[in-house]
Amino acid sequence: MYEPFINLEEFAQAVVYVPEAQVVGNKVPLSLWGKGPKPSQSVFKRLKQAYPQHAAVFQAITAGAEGGREKKLRALFPRAVKMAEILRNISAEEVQRRQKALATFADRLVIATEDGGRDALRILLEKIVSNDEEAASRSEQSVL
Repeated sequence: MYEPFINLEEFAQAVVYVPEAQVVGNKVPLSLWGKGPKPSQSVFKRLKQAYPQHAAVFQAITAGAEGGREKKLRALFPRAVKMAEILRNISAEEVQRRQKALATFADRLVIATEDGGRDALRILLEKIVSNDEEAASRSEQSVL
């Protein structure tokens, strides 16, 4: 999805990878994306290099049949962790490092359906900022 615009290394410098199994825990079935279609060995190798802290996740995804993959993923994440908690654990330094990385290629990702001052990213950010109270409320109520 991103590769026409940036490479995996750039993507990994800016994007935090959060395995679905970590967020949903053992009580919710994993989606097809959460179980991961079995990638080729070259994709697995590249993901492992880009996100070395999640090597065990990528090893589980490539572990044979679909049932075996899900079982191994669930063993890595026995309980659900709220996304807000995961994000709170990211240090200010890491956020700044990721922001700097994103700034180097963001112009290749911002896509608008028409010319003008408000592109799709700007609209999304305005929506998020304008709903801070609602976002906090939803975060508290979310099972994720």
